[in-house]
Amino acid sequence: MKKMFTIVLAITFGLVSLNAQYWTEDFEAGLPAGWTVEGAMALTDAATLASQYYAPAEHTMFVGTNDDALGATGDGSGRLVSGMIDLTAVTSTSLVLTFQGHFADGDYQGTDETAKVSVSTDAGATWTEILDVAGTGNEWRDVSAVLPYQGQQIWLSFEYQDGGGWNYGFAFDDLRIEDAPFAKELQVMNWNKEQFFSGGFAGGKVYPGATVRNLGVETITSLDFSYSDGTNTITETFTGLNIGFQEAALIETATAFILPEGTSTIGSVVIDNINGAGDDEDPSNNGLANDITITTVTPNADRGVLVEEATGTWCQWCPRGTVFMDGLTKRYPGKFVGIAVHNNDPMAVANYDGSYEPSSAADDVAFALLIGGYPSAVIERGGELDPGNLEAPFVTAVQQAPPARLNIGAEFDEATRALTLSVDAEFLEAGSGHKLTAILYEDGVTGTGTGYNQVNQYSGGGNGPMGGYEILPGSVPASQMVYDHVGRYLIGAFDGDAESLPATVEAGERHGYTFATYTIPAGVNLDNIHIAGVLLGSNNRAVNALSVTLAEAEANGIFVVGTNDVFSHNAVSVFPNPFSGTTNIKVSLESSADVTVEVMNAIGQSVFVRNYGKMIGDQNIEFDGSNLESGVYFVHVRMGEKLATQRITLSK
Repeated sequence: MKKMFTIVLAITFGLVSLNAQYWTEDFEAGLPAGWTVEGAMALTDAATLASQYYAPAEHTMFVGTNDDALGATGDGSGRLVSGMIDLTAVTSTSLVLTFQGHFADGDYQGTDETAKVSVSTDAGATWTEILDVAGTGNEWRDVSAVLPYQGQQIWLSFEYQDGGGWNYGFAFDDLRIEDAPFAKELQVMNWNKEQFFSGGFAGGKVYPGATVRNLGVETITSLDFSYSDGTNTITETFTGLNIGFQEAALIETATAFILPEGTSTIGSVVIDNINGAGDDEDPSNNGLANDITITTVTPNADRGVLVEEATGTWCQWCPRGTVFMDGLTKRYPGKFVGIAVHNNDPMAVANYDGSYEPSSAADDVAFALLIGGYPSAVIERGGELDPGNLEAPFVTAVQQAPPARLNIGAEFDEATRALTLSVDAEFLEAGSGHKLTAILYEDGVTGTGTGYNQVNQYSGGGNGPMGGYEILPGSVPASQMVYDHVGRYLIGAFDGDAESLPATVEAGERHGYTFATYTIPAGVNLDNIHIAGVLLGSNNRAVNALSVTLAEAEANGIFVVGTNDVFSHNAVSVFPNPFSGTTNIKVSLESSADVTVEVMNAIGQSVFVRNYGKMIGDQNIEFDGSNLESGVYFVHVRMGEKLATQRITLSK
């Protein structure tokens, strides 16, 4: 399914109308005769209205209300009702109401402040809502709505409700009724969330798209979205849209652009064939000039990087973390192990987010001690970062060799939902003080009630684009929110189970650890569950991580605790290397052993596996890579209890 969401943006971003105006009101002469204000609404100016958190810039005289100034128990709700506005002589078929608005739409602590405009044709006996104002950011902006009341007498209502909470306020000025600037006109505003990123793995995914806005009164129902990958032009048709006047929508292609190895450029975006009838009235704003350049990196085949994000639905800037976590997960598949640690909302988990007893008094570490604000993130339990600064340190970490290779196995009882989990560590180097832990997390989490509403400071676009959140309300309803990477439970201690690994280990040793059985709650969707196994160093920093699905862990089964494997890399060689089609894997065995060969790509996906049974002496195994893409691969050969790994390069 194509991904697209729409919100009534109702902001013209400084467009100047050159069309006929039929009525105006700027309040410079005071409140007109026959106009009334109710509740906390009043004729005012910027100095009189201002408070700490709601202070519109100077705008001479205007009408407004300040809920913030009234404190936690005050109610800034109110309404202005106009006198009769005579449009009986107006015959225009594209009539609109436009005004300067200042509406935070901040929805503090999940409450829902609203600003709505309604019309009456019977002197206020009945009202019809024509606009639910979206946030304008912390600034005055033009706000518009279609006004199909030509030839009639009308009354206008501007109403603010604080939602029962301590919110911000609403102000408006410079009202005018005029012709719409366009009949059919679509503007491409900016790239979707991929504009924030610069790298990925070969095989990673991006979904090109853009935020678009309808500046015309004709509803947009279909369009063609095209972009170039530097060689080819890819076009996708979107149908079934419903983008009304001054509404904005985020569209994203349903088909991913798969990142090739090296550097690629995505650009030359054009939207045309609007409503199946070619261009609109101003084709000059139907594209994006700024290209996106993405350069791939090659990870260490055995490395995964744990990233933990501090977030909460109450946190007004936390959509930022959601956007960056989602993008990095798609472009660095299998290696970016991202977990959202929720705080003070329905998805918060006490044994992860809150304070609790560590596994030993000497290891007094908890997630809450690693972060100082929201949103923020930590890579491998290191220093606190803004979510927008995760990519560079992640790329550095994912290319480093880990102390041990990890694997995860499990047994699961569907009837009782009891999960028994084990993590297996094959050590590549000697060390001491290592421990293991495991984390259960879930994608696709939804809920009902205001606790699942996401507060959104990016609403209105005043704080720039943010993956489409700029066109969503200041409090995104639970019905529109899907939460990924949600930390559900710490299977092991936050700082690792003290008994999970020996105090010292040698290169070549393999140790498996089985955690205490955990019963997965009924509300957790088993199809969306992921299990992260984490190896911690002596300083409690994560030094490797691996994520698998529940089904993948079950397929592995529980690992045997305390087994040792010996690495014997000199027992295997590959020639030719690099190779173009086939190559030879030479295995030298002093005694009979069961031999299994597995080939993995650069992001850790298995592309070939075969058991060759018992072998002895020098054996030659031919590997055919003609059906694979060019790139770096890793050959893993298990010979009984011995292991060997060789890096190979396929070049066609």
